[in-house]
Amino acid sequence: MSVELILNVAILAFSIFCYWFVGATTPPSSMPGIMSAADWPRLILIGLVIALSINIVKLLRESKKSAGAEAKRWRELFPPRFIVAFVILVAYSIILEYLGFLPSTFLFVMAFSALIGLRKISHLVLGALCSSVAIYVIFQILLQVLLPRGTGVFREFSIFLEGLF
Repeated sequence: MSVELILNVAILAFSIFCYWFVGATTPPSSMPGIMSAADWPRLILIGLVIALSINIVKLLRESKKSAGAEAKRWRELFPPRFIVAFVILVAYSIILEYLGFLPSTFLFVMAFSALIGLRKISHLVLGALCSSVAIYVIFQILLQVLLPRGTGVFREFSIFLEGLF
């Protein structure tokens, strides 16, 4: 089965779920004859479902490819660095709640910098520290966005930092 076909089917299933979710979570229009907040996203999703369905039919008609070419397409679509980057991103989203914004962002930037080829430890640490502090200042101080504080000692550290500014 083609990689493209699998992705199209997955996006189709997600689009159908989104169509249902938008309708289930959005209240109907209070004024007759006027579109509700759910109508525009649902219209776009209908168009997406139609386009994906047409593409799936087209892919099924062309699905007479060799297995070697298919394996190569998987490697092109999901190269090893992409998979590692995805794992780093998932790990960041999980530890963000427990470690808080600054420590988890520091580790995230270090890991991503190492993934893209930065090798000097001093550059990794300095770059991660500067990036984390810059993002913290922009969002926490300038934009007044409450960032995750973490739990335990990390929460105390975050509260201490907020007190400094």
